[in-house]
Amino acid sequence: MNLEHLSRIARTALTSNAHYQRFFDALRTELPVDRLCAAVQLDPYTAYLPRVAQVDDLEPLLGNTGIYADREGSRTFQVIEEGDPYLVTEQDWTDHADLAFYAVAVSANMKFPVSFGGYPTVLNFWSKTKGAFTPDLMATLEPVVAEVSRSPFKLEPEPVGLGLRKVKALLASREAALKAKAA
Repeated sequence: MNLEHLSRIARTALTSNAHYQRFFDALRTELPVDRLCAAVQLDPYTAYLPRVAQVDDLEPLLGNTGIYADREGSRTFQVIEEGDPYLVTEQDWTDHADLAFYAVAVSANMKFPVSFGGYPTVLNFWSKTKGAFTPDLMATLEPVVAEVSRSPFKLEPEPVGLGLRKVKALLASREAALKAKAA
């Protein structure tokens, strides 16, 4: 794995959606990652997804940027509180509401606590491949992820009303995608 190259790209990953996509694309050449998203803690109860990059078929199931997440039943907020990377276990998928939402589309997740412009954040690596991530891989990626925290970032969340409309549209899109997937 070319960690030097990934670290160099990570240093500017947050400057724009295009740079974030470039970082994701570089990761995909090295790892079985299908989605890379960040959950920024806005307040003690709410997280916000300002950056998402993913393979096209996950869009109708999981949405993209601008989604708000609740603290209740959230593994993400536990990672922020504890400050340690976390490899999602089989039991987590049903025990945590934020993971249960994703379980219909992905099968592996590792979470890294980072800082986006001073905001506590969890950088999520998702894969459709079960068992795609290991503790050794997490340890290998920690220096790269640390570089993401150095990338300049300015938080500009969308208004809550727009976020709620996006969630409503996502739920309709997800329902249609799940029906198509089952057919």
